[in-house]
Amino acid sequence: MEQWLSTATSLTIASAYMKGANMQRLLFLLLTSILILSGCENQPEKPKVESTKPAQPAAQLVLPQPATLFAEPTQPHLFELTSEALQVWRHVEEVKPPLVLFVNDPSLYLLRDDQIPDVAELIRSGQAEDFNLRGSFFRVNPTLTPSQAVSAAIENGLFSEVVWVIPARNPIEELRLDIFRKQLVDTGLLTPPEGNTLEYADGVFTGKMRGIDLRVVHPTRLPDFQTPVVVHFDTGYFKGMFKNEVATPLYTILHQTASEIAGKKWQVYATTLSASTSEQAFSLDVRFLTAALARMIEDPVLLEKMPTSWKLHADSMYVGKMYMESQSQELLEKAALENQDNPALVYALSKLRFMQKRNAEALNLLRTAIRLDPGYATAWEQLAATLLENGDLEKGLEMIREAIAAAPENPMLRITEVNLLADLGRIDEALAIVDQLKQLPWSKSFHSGMPDFLERLAEDIKNPKPAQTQSKDKAE
Repeated sequence: MEQWLSTATSLTIASAYMKGANMQRLLFLLLTSILILSGCENQPEKPKVESTKPAQPAAQLVLPQPATLFAEPTQPHLFELTSEALQVWRHVEEVKPPLVLFVNDPSLYLLRDDQIPDVAELIRSGQAEDFNLRGSFFRVNPTLTPSQAVSAAIENGLFSEVVWVIPARNPIEELRLDIFRKQLVDTGLLTPPEGNTLEYADGVFTGKMRGIDLRVVHPTRLPDFQTPVVVHFDTGYFKGMFKNEVATPLYTILHQTASEIAGKKWQVYATTLSASTSEQAFSLDVRFLTAALARMIEDPVLLEKMPTSWKLHADSMYVGKMYMESQSQELLEKAALENQDNPALVYALSKLRFMQKRNAEALNLLRTAIRLDPGYATAWEQLAATLLENGDLEKGLEMIREAIAAAPENPMLRITEVNLLADLGRIDEALAIVDQLKQLPWSKSFHSGMPDFLERLAEDIKNPKPAQTQSKDKAE
């Protein structure tokens, strides 16, 4: 299996903001590890801003009936981004249950004061599409980012406690209160006074955070709950638990996690999951994890009897790591051909066909995987990156336009398109798209520099530097 982080540098950033040495670069990186989180720099204090938008009707909220997780069939809520889970979490405000997080990034980066009114309005009245359109940096006018989702929930009084299950493979004896406290404070997840409330005993950190209880627990110390909870899983949790497909097979980690939770007999109001692959935080190779976990939640019988397609998939990954590539490919082909409605297997087979230079077949398989699960459309960006590395600008442009068609809500892809058109000498087309981008209502909080950037981009396209001119001549 490939590395967890996407192998392709995100074209959204790398290509879009590196046009010319003197142009502004915009870097937005989310890098997390098991306990060391690289947070954003602390933002300067800003005056609170009241929203000037007319209030929308409040969403009709219904408190779900609790059910026993991994014992009773329940309907999970599978999203792309953690921020989208807020549309489910808001339904429990009346009872304010604990929120249990199986994540690598706890989504606790603070909201700026100028975000608070709009976040509150989104939670109060947003429709499903609003959480997609406003819950990511890679949108024209975002309200928050996925790494602020739990902070938004706390700010709006949805939960009484956060219980963060950290994806730690190391034994509890290696956990250190002083180190963990420093990490949380240094990254801005806790203030120094909040950090001072932290205590540690037997694999569990306890403290206070923004007026509610905080527990951070080792996976072997899952707590008991007397009242129903909300549970959230993210792909990043399994990254932390994973070493390699031989020592820690992914389907085994899934089964162990679900079985340990089932043993606790947690009553849950809702279970949410986020794949977190669309922004290339994780490779599409592991997108199947949250989908498989969602199926276990829907049908707990799967804890006792793994589907044949899962077993074949697991076996193909295992033998691949044992340097038996031919057998691995045979197992993958068998699994995909027998389970043509499984997007993870179809996608894996498309990658194999690309590797075998059977490109037409690979593209057809990729389109099938995307039809089954639109989240696999991120592969268009990765294909574009590979083509551009090989100097094929025309094909790279085709792939980027496929990505744009799949994710029209991401305007950053259009900037990548502009750069490719300029490199191909198609100046009028590039400038026409820049003019369209200038008309968009860019967020003053998240994209305040975008208008100036677009002006400079247009100027650089009209007056390319010598190196750019040479590159364009070669492409022609």
